[in-house]
Amino acid sequence: MADEIQQFDVCVVCAMPEEARAFLEVVQEQCTVAFQKHISAQYKYDYQSATIKNDKDEPLNLHVSWLPRYGPTEIALHLPHVLEEYQPRIAIMTGICAGDAQRVQLGDLVVAERTFTFDNGKFTLDEYGRSVHEHDAMTYHLDATIQQFLGLFDEWKPLVAGLQRPLSFPQQREITCHIKAMASGSAVRGDHPFEDVRAPVRATVAIDMEGAAFGLVMSRHPLISWLVVKGVCDYADQDKNDVYHDYAARASALYALSFIRAYITEQRMPRSSGRESLENDAQNKNVHKLAVSSPQAASPMALPLIEKQSTGQPPQRQWLVGGSIVALVVILLGTMGGIWLSHRSGSTTTGQNQQPTLTKTATGTPRQGHLIGMINEYPIPTSDAQADSITLGPDGNLWFTEDNAAKIGWITPQGHIREPLSLTPGSNPSVIVLGPDRNLWVLENGSDKIARVTPQGHIREFPLPPGSNPVGLAAGKDGNLWFTEFQTNKIGRMNTSGEVTGEFPIPTLNSGAASITQGPDGNLWFDEQRGNQIGQITPDGHIAECAYSTPPVSSTDNNHNLTAGPDGNVWFTDFWHNTIGWITPDGCHITEYAVPTPNSVPTGIVTGPDGNLWFTECVPNSSRTSCESSSKIGRITPQGQIKISEYSLPIPNSGPAGITTGPDGNVWFTEDPGNKIGKFTREF
Repeated sequence: MADEIQQFDVCVVCAMPEEARAFLEVVQEQCTVAFQKHISAQYKYDYQSATIKNDKDEPLNLHVSWLPRYGPTEIALHLPHVLEEYQPRIAIMTGICAGDAQRVQLGDLVVAERTFTFDNGKFTLDEYGRSVHEHDAMTYHLDATIQQFLGLFDEWKPLVAGLQRPLSFPQQREITCHIKAMASGSAVRGDHPFEDVRAPVRATVAIDMEGAAFGLVMSRHPLISWLVVKGVCDYADQDKNDVYHDYAARASALYALSFIRAYITEQRMPRSSGRESLENDAQNKNVHKLAVSSPQAASPMALPLIEKQSTGQPPQRQWLVGGSIVALVVILLGTMGGIWLSHRSGSTTTGQNQQPTLTKTATGTPRQGHLIGMINEYPIPTSDAQADSITLGPDGNLWFTEDNAAKIGWITPQGHIREPLSLTPGSNPSVIVLGPDRNLWVLENGSDKIARVTPQGHIREFPLPPGSNPVGLAAGKDGNLWFTEFQTNKIGRMNTSGEVTGEFPIPTLNSGAASITQGPDGNLWFDEQRGNQIGQITPDGHIAECAYSTPPVSSTDNNHNLTAGPDGNVWFTDFWHNTIGWITPDGCHITEYAVPTPNSVPTGIVTGPDGNLWFTECVPNSSRTSCESSSKIGRITPQGQIKISEYSLPIPNSGPAGITTGPDGNVWFTEDPGNKIGKFTREF
C-alpha cells in the first residue's frame, strides 16, 4: 500500500466495482498515470488514488471508491465517511442507468439536473379498487453555476466518439448528453416504469438506484460541489441486458474526467484555506419542544386565502427538577395525531464562547408522535445587537451582521458565538454575503460603504458614491459584487479589489431599489420598493423591469426579498401582501401564494438543503417596529402540489429576519428583537 494522500480535490464514488474499474482505466489511459491502492485510516474501506493535471496544468488529487453492495442505503452509509475524512472540492458519481426509450438512446449520457426518489409516498385505492400512487418526492438540484457551465461544455465529445460500441447493436446517431432529471428507486426495474417515474418530475429521462441518496448526502454538505453523470445501458424493459454496461460506464467516466480537467481549477473552485476546528460541545443545553403547524396546500392568489388550522390551548403542569422549572404540555388532536410540547429552562452564559441554548421543535402527524424538526437558539452576547443578515462563510461557520452594534459575528455549527469584529460606529451593517473571492462582504447602510472581511478577521472598508444609501448586496457569477443605491436610483458594481466599476441608472425614477440577488439565469434581480416592480440587470448593465402582480400597498412601502429558486425561477417574499411568489426569468410570469398565518410579514427567504424554499415571518405591532404575536419559520415546496408549512419559535416576539443554509444541512436564521441565532434541524 502507498502512503495515503491527506487531501483530495475530487472524490469519485461508484455504485459497482465494474463502474469504478471503468473510471480507473479511463483515467490511466487518458492521463498516463498509475493508481495507488489504499485503506481508509478512519473507516477501513478500500480506495485508489492518483494525481492528474487539469487543463490549467494544476495538480488534482483523485480519490476513487465503490460500494460493497449497490443501492441507496449503501451510498448513504459510505459517502458521508468519504466527505468527512477528506473534504474534497467536489464529489462525483459515475456509472450506468436506465433511460426512457422515448427520450434517450442506448449509450447516451445523463447529467442529473436534479435527483429524487420516485417511489416514495403513499399507495391508496381509488373508487374502483385500483392502486393509486400518491407521490411525495424531495429533489436535490445540481448547482446552477455548474449547470450553466455544462450548457456549452463539449470537451467530452471527441473522447466518447472514440469508444467502440457493442457490435451486436446497429450503429445509432452520435451520443447525446441530456442535462435532465434523474429518478432513483429501491429496486432494479425491468417493467418500463417511466410513466410512474415522470409523475413527480415530468422532465425525468433516466432512473438508477443511488443518485437520489447521493444528492441527499451532498445536500448536507453545501460547501462541497457535486455531479452525477451516468450512461444509458438499457431501457428498464423486458429486453434489459448487460450488453451496453461497459460502454455506458466508460462513456460516463470520460465525461466526468473531461469535466474534472476543465472545471476543477483554482480560478473556478479554489481550495479551502482550512476550516476552523470545531468542537462538538453538547453539554449545558436547554431544551424546548414546541408545537408546529401541519403543512397545508397553498393556493395561488387567484384562489381564496388559506385558513390556518387552530390547535386550541393546551393544559399545563409544572414540576421543579434540579432547581429548574419543567413544563410539559400535551396537545391532543383526536384521530389526526398529536403535538407534544415541553420546556426546560436553565442558565445562559455570555462572552466570546457562547454556550448554546437548544430549542427542540416537534409536531404530530397522522402518525402519533412523529417528529419533524428541532429549533436551536443561541443568545448573542452583545445586548440589543439587532442581528439581521446571515450567510455561510468559507470556513464552515455562519457569519452574521449586528446592525445596531456595528459588529460582525460568527457562530460555529455547534453553537459557539464570537463577535470580535467591529465596523465604523453607526455604520448599520445590514447585509453580509460570501464573495466570489471567498471573503465575506458586508454592506454598511449607515456609512455608504462596503466592507471586505477575510475568514481570518481582517477588515477593509471601501467607500461608495456619497449619498447612495446602499440597501442590497449580492455576489455575482461574473466575479463582482452588486449593490443597490436606494437614494440615487442606481445599481452599482464593485470588483473584489473594492473599486466601483459601474453604476447603472434604473429606468423607473425613484424606484427605491432594495434587495438584490444573483438569479439562476446569470443575471442579477432586484426589488423596486417604491416602484412595486422587480428588476433584472445583466452583467454588462442592461436593465429590464417587471411589475409585481399585486397592487402597491403604499407609495413607499412595498418590500420584497429575493432569492434564486431550485426550479430555475426567482422567488420572493412579499412583506405586506403576506405572500410567497416566484417569477420566471423569461417572460415576467409571476405567481404568488398566501402564507397561512394572516399578516405574518414573510421576510427573509433562501433555498434550503431539501430543495424547498424557507422563509422567516413575524406578525408586527401597529407601528411595524417589532413582532407582536407570532414568530415562525416557513417552508414552501416549489414543485408538484405547492404546500406551505409553518414552524413556531418558542418566543412569539423573537422576530426571525435573515435566513441561510448551514454547512450541516440545516437552516439557520437571525432573531432581531430576540437577539439570538436560530437553527432549524429537520428530523424527518
